[in-house]
Amino acid sequence: PSYFRLTGGIERRLYELARKHCGRQPEWRVSLPRLAEKVGTTRTLRAFKHELKAIIERNTLPDYSLGLAMDPTGELERGMRADGYKLGPMSNDRVLAVFAPRAPALVDK
Repeated sequence: PSYFRLTGGIERRLYELARKHCGRQPEWRVSLPRLAEKVGTTRTLRAFKHELKAIIERNTLPDYSLGLAMDPTGELERGMRADGYKLGPMSNDRVLAVFAPRAPALVDK
C-alpha cells in the first residue's frame, strides 16, 4: 500500500529496482550512470543526483533506505590518487547509489 502513496515516478521506479535487486542481500550498490539508465531518465547526471538527494532527504521509499556513496576504492577519501597526485572535483560517474532493506518496525501488541 505504501507504494501507491509515492508521488514521483522516479520514486516508484527506484522502489521497483530496490525490490528487484536487493532480494535477500544486505545491500545493492549501483553506479549513478547505471541507475540513471535503469530508471530511464533523460536528465543529466548532475540533475539526477540532485533529485536523488531530495528523495533521500524525504526518506519515503517503503521498506528500503537509499544513500549515496563515493569512490569504492577509498582513494578519494584521502584526497590523493594511488599514484600520489591530488584529485580534482568528484565526477558524478564515481558516485554509487546504495539501497538497503530496512529492518521491520517493531509493533507493540
